[in-house]
Amino acid sequence: MDVDTERVEELLREYGCPWPRPEFVSSTGSTNGDLLARIEGGSDAEALAGLCRVAGEQTHGRGRRGRSWSSDRGAGLWCSTIVNGADTWLPLVASLAVVDAVRALTGVDLHIKWPNDVLDHDDRKIAGVLVESRGVMSVIGIGMNLDYRAENLPHPNATSWRLLVGAPPDRNELVAALLESLWRRSSGPRERNLLDYRDGSRTIGTRVRVSLPGGRMISGLATDVDDHGFLVVRQDDGSEQIVVAGDVIHANIG
Repeated sequence: MDVDTERVEELLREYGCPWPRPEFVSSTGSTNGDLLARIEGGSDAEALAGLCRVAGEQTHGRGRRGRSWSSDRGAGLWCSTIVNGADTWLPLVASLAVVDAVRALTGVDLHIKWPNDVLDHDDRKIAGVLVESRGVMSVIGIGMNLDYRAENLPHPNATSWRLLVGAPPDRNELVAALLESLWRRSSGPRERNLLDYRDGSRTIGTRVRVSLPGGRMISGLATDVDDHGFLVVRQDDGSEQIVVAGDVIHANIG
């Protein structure tokens, strides 16, 4: 369940990825929280870019809208990476990086529920993303279910790498693949990311209900993701709503 940072660094060199090797800790409260503290501590931004923190378990994981959760030790991958910028596209870029990494290591194609939940072909969640920004720097947190069996999944609509392909991955290879994909996606052209995101989206073309900040609910057909990464919903009354933030429920997922 541990990550060999020297092996990850070797793999990153083979990929041609310039980011430094990650730090591994057996347990922490939150990998996002750890790296946000580095940014807030006033360290040089260029020195921090690409720094990755990987944990064997999280005891106070951070979720969207301030939700808190804990992980089962060794059952998943919990990692956070610092990137330059605070773009609204970063959560979507991170989900694309997860899809890329899983495809590269297994050949399995996954889908994305807007903005950044990664699902299998049965709409079960295998990974999620949380992006938190401080000034011109952001921390991208990725949590992925790896070694959960069906009887101990953290949520009824979840799945894991083991259930997807029969066995958990080599964690060193997975961390390296994620970092390479994240580096390539975050530094690549937005037009390419937008096309790939639309192609891999499970939400576009699906009827949705969206809980907006403040408690208002809307429903309709998700028709697109715009250039800012926002979801476009054609409501039942025919009007168009641009969703900047919100919790999306697919009509057939719940």
